[in-house]
Amino acid sequence: MSTRSGNWRHKWNDRRYLAELENALAGEDARADAMALPLFISAAADSRRAQFYETSRSNVLFVPAVGVLVTPPLSDQVLPGVSRRRLLDAALDHRWRVEIRPAAVSELLRARLVLSVNALSITGVADLDGQLLTADQDLLGLFRGWLPEFADLDVSQLGRRLPD
Repeated sequence: MSTRSGNWRHKWNDRRYLAELENALAGEDARADAMALPLFISAAADSRRAQFYETSRSNVLFVPAVGVLVTPPLSDQVLPGVSRRRLLDAALDHRWRVEIRPAAVSELLRARLVLSVNALSITGVADLDGQLLTADQDLLGLFRGWLPEFADLDVSQLGRRLPD
């Protein structure tokens, strides 16, 4: 399987590479109900210090502590998402602190909750490269209440990190 470098504008028109990668990740997953998505990260000698951007199908947000929601800034590596924007707005409406800033993969590993967000779903993330993540069910319920159209808020997983 080849690797890609540069930005991810190919997400818009040629998804063959991403489909191949997603299929490979799904084949590695023992859980039939799980969806494995590649997480795009910056190049770094230690992948835990790398910054994360988004997955092949969603924006990524995380809760380091109750009352704080973090997501990377929009850039060539992070495309704008309607559900991302709605969740950030809802967090502000509920007086949460919203931090739009670069964030490291290691922060995801320590988070109370990691979310994979796209126009079809807001999904809690169960693991990253096989390492279990905290998935605070109370926070999932809170977000469900903020955006009730996403009532089917279940736990999924991110797949292997894909360096740029």
